[in-house]
Parts: sequence; C-alpha cells; structure tokens
Amino acid sequence: MTIIENIRLLKGAAVLAERKAVTPSLDLRRFNLFYGFNGSGKSTLSRTFAALQHGKKQDRLPEGCTFEIEMSDGTKFGYPKALTGLEKRVCVFNNDFIAENFRWETGMANPVFYIGADQAEAADQLKALEATFPTAQTKHEGEAKVFREREKAFNEFKRLLARTVSERLRQAARYEAPQFVADVDKLGASADDKLSDADLDAATATCARSEPPAKVKLVEVPVSSLLELIEAAVELAPKSVGSIVVEGLDVHPQMVPWVKQGHEYHVGHDLKSCLYCGKAITDERKKLLTEAFDDNFSKFITELNTAAHHAGDCVETLAIAKAAIPAAAQLSAEFQPPFETAASAFTAALDNVSPLLVTALKAFRERKGAPTSPVTMALPPAEEVRARIKLLDESCNAVNAICKQHADMVDGFNEHQKKAREAIRQHFVATSADDYAKHVSEISDATAKQVAAKAAVEKLEGDIVALRAKVQQHGAAADKINALVKSYLGHGELTIVAVAEGYELPHNGNLSDKLKTLCGRHNDLDRDRLNALERLSQVESHSDSLDDLIAQSSVTVEESRDANAALVHLMEVVDLAHLTDLRKYCKP
Repeated sequence: MTIIENIRLLKGAAVLAERKAVTPSLDLRRFNLFYGFNGSGKSTLSRTFAALQHGKKQDRLPEGCTFEIEMSDGTKFGYPKALTGLEKRVCVFNNDFIAENFRWETGMANPVFYIGADQAEAADQLKALEATFPTAQTKHEGEAKVFREREKAFNEFKRLLARTVSERLRQAARYEAPQFVADVDKLGASADDKLSDADLDAATATCARSEPPAKVKLVEVPVSSLLELIEAAVELAPKSVGSIVVEGLDVHPQMVPWVKQGHEYHVGHDLKSCLYCGKAITDERKKLLTEAFDDNFSKFITELNTAAHHAGDCVETLAIAKAAIPAAAQLSAEFQPPFETAASAFTAALDNVSPLLVTALKAFRERKGAPTSPVTMALPPAEEVRARIKLLDESCNAVNAICKQHADMVDGFNEHQKKAREAIRQHFVATSADDYAKHVSEISDATAKQVAAKAAVEKLEGDIVALRAKVQQHGAAADKINALVKSYLGHGELTIVAVAEGYELPHNGNLSDKLKTLCGRHNDLDRDRLNALERLSQVESHSDSLDDLIAQSSVTVEESRDANAALVHLMEVVDLAHLTDLRKYCKP
C-alpha cells in the first residue's frame, strides 16, 4: 500500500520552512513522530494533512499557503492543484478536530462509531449501496435534465404557436399558451377543421376588421326576355308578308316604311297633293296604297319595331350587367375566392349570349329597313341558344347568391367575426395535433423515467440510512474510548457516556473526586467557584496556545474571575506556602 513519502513543496505555511522540489526528501515511513515547542508549526503541519482529508483548504491554514505531498508510488497531491483523492485514507486528530467535535460548554461530543463482527455484513451491504448511489443519482439527474429539456421544448412550442394564432385573431386580449392548451382540450378539432391557405387568410382578414364592409348590389339580367327576344327574331326576320304591288317599291323595298308613313300622314290630314313632289294625289293612288299597307302589314311593322327596340334594350342591359359585376375586393375576404370564380363564369356566359342579341338586333334593324325583304340570321341551333341562356341564368344566380351571403354577413358581422376566430383556433389545433401529441408523449415518457429514477435514489437513500444506523452504533465505542483515556491520564476520573447525538461528559454540576475530597476537608471552599475553576482547567488542557484558548473557550469573564478567585482561595486553604512563593515570583 502506498504511503505519504515526502512533503515535496511547502510555501507560506507560517513558521514552517519553505520546501522546494530540490529540497532533500523527508523519507517518511509508516510511523513518524513530529515534536516541538508550542508555536513550532505542528498544528499548521497537521492542517495540511487535514486539507487532504477533507478535499479542501482548511480555514485556519495561512492565506497563500501552498503545498504538495508525494506518495511512495510517485503520485502527487496538494493545494491549490490536485487536492482530492485521499479523502478516505487520511484522518487527522488535532485541535481543529477537537473544536469541531467536542463542545465543552455543554459537555457533549460527536459520535465515534465502532463496528463489531455482527455488523460486518451490514457494513459490506452499506459499502455496496454507497458505491451504486452516485450512478443512481447521476441517472436521476440525467432523467430530470431530459424532462426539463422536453418541458422547455413543449413550452416553447406552445408559446410560438399561441403567438402565431394571436397574430391571426387580431383581438384585444392576447392569446396565450394556456388558452391554446384549453382549446386543445375543449375544441377537439379534426382534420376537417384544417383551412386552406386562402380560407385562413380570409378568416384573418375578417378578424382584422374593426367594422363590417359595405354591402354590394345584386346583378340584374332579364333572362326570360332574352329567350323570347331571340325567338321573336327567329320568327320575324325571315317572315314573308306578301307582295306589295306598287310600281317602284318592288325595286326599292327600303322605301316601303317611308312610303307607308307618308301615305298614312297624307290620308290622316286629308292632303290632296304630295308634300314631297307637289303633284295631286288621286283617289286611285290612295286606294292602291291603302290596299298595299293593310292591317297585317301594319301589325308586322309594329311587332318588328317593338322587337327591335326591345333587342336594343337587352343588348344595353347585358353591357350594363357586365360592368356592374362587383369587384371581388368589395366583398369580405372569405367570399372573394368563390366570387371570383362565379364572376368569371358569369362574364363568360354574358359573352356567349350577347352576340346572339347583337345578331337579332341587327336582323331587326335590317328588316325594318326593308320590311318586305326577309332576312337570314346566323344563329346556333335552338337547343344551344337555350343552353347558353340557361347557363347565363345560373351563373347570374351564383354571383347574386354570394352577394347575398356577403350582405347577411354584414348584418351579423359580430357573430361572423366570432366564428372566424373560432375557425382559426380550430385550424391551428388541427394542424398541430400530431406535434402536440408527440410533445405530450415525450414528456409523459420523461416524467415516468424521472419518477422511477427518483424512486430508485430515494430507496437507496433509505436503505443506506437504515444500514448506516445499523452499522453506526456508537455506544459500543464509549467503553473503548474510556479505556484509552484512562490509560493516557492514569486515572478514570474523565469518562464519557453514549447519548442519542454522540457522547456526554457527565458532571451534572458536581465536582471531581479530588475537589470533593478538598471540600470535605475544608468547609469554607466555595463550590460554585470551584466548578468554574474545573471548567477553565478543562478548556486550558486542550489548548496549545493563547489563541486556541480564546477561540475554544466559552467561559464568561465572570466565570474566569470566579475561577481565579477559587484558585487563590484553594491555595490559601490547602497550600499557603505555595501561594506565598507564587506571589513572590509573580509581583506586578
């Protein structure tokens, strides 16, 4: 077994000489004796070894003191470097140990443990458990660290997610992580609650509004009139109204409306001559024209004019309807995507129907210009025409339906905004569900492992305490200590007894046997003062210097005076001659 072989380096150790690497070795052996007068450095030297015992510098070592000891195998320990490693091999009994373990003012001492043969097995078990305890404690600390890290990650996850939700909600009260946890428990969102990016942005825009948007006007299209108009064009444009036997009109059919109107004017005003040419209008001419422009023809012209006028109105109406389609930005954000789709379909339907009306209007106008000349129109089949008009009707209704939804939202804006905020919260609960569940699972797993590791440590601690209590029965050591003290003092007057927290020096306010004998012989001795004298002598006997005496003594000034007075009184009564010599040599 290796032993301390040399104090290789020593500096700043009070009165002790400095030692360097080149200083000759002390060549220490298994047993060594250091002796010297008070103040020669014995206590300081013992404190360097006590530093190795405790693994830290002793408070009563001088400031700036450094040292290094060398083992027989060459290993070096010292201060300030490499102070640990010998804690279980070095034991120091010096004045510092006495001050720490013996309390003279209360007559108490810390326990010394004696291990008997019947405790050896428990000691082995204790040693084995103590060896496993650091590993168990390290595991517990590691599991606790993992738990803290996972808890921190989960808290950060909830905090960042809550911040994102709060930015979307745009509400006065800030949305915090606890509210998100409450939403997870309360809302129980599913995959169906996930919003598209467009819907999420629309809900966010709704939440951002401080007041509802304005309503938009519905789009009006006379769908039923459109089909009737085109059917009228199909009927009237090519319709034959018979021959008009008037010389010249067959060659110039465009003049028929003008001649008809002139004839009706001249007859209505009973004019005898033509206002245009000035010639007389004969009865035969009037009769010919009247027969040519009979009621059927007049009815045809009336229908043609009416249809032409109506066609012009419809063409204009469709143009107005196209221009009157609201801009998507005028609607609430959530309606904008579907409205853009509906408006696009409506515009396309208008573009499909408008040319039909333009064709019909053109045919009406051409036929009006030449009522007796049929006009051929290039129109799609009737089924296709009806399909186009039907599609126009449906697309117009789709646009107006969204406009009505927007209007309903405006009327109930507060409730709509509330639902938008709830939809946003459900969306984020749904989209984060997997990550949230993963965090919860990881924390649950870390918690279980931490609890198990903690339980293992607590069980080890309990087992160690129980075994230590079984091993550390200090009562058995009291007899051993009393025997050693008696052999050292040469008498058995100073003894100890075991108590729960250590040992007690039993005096119970009584004097030692010698003082009892003196008091028995001399009744005038003051017992209280003699008690103080005995306490002072006990403290002094364990003090190497005046500094130690002051540091360790708890005797009051009054008790010291009583002790001195008791000493003088004792010498006067018992040994007057000795007192006389003492006064002679100790004159002030």
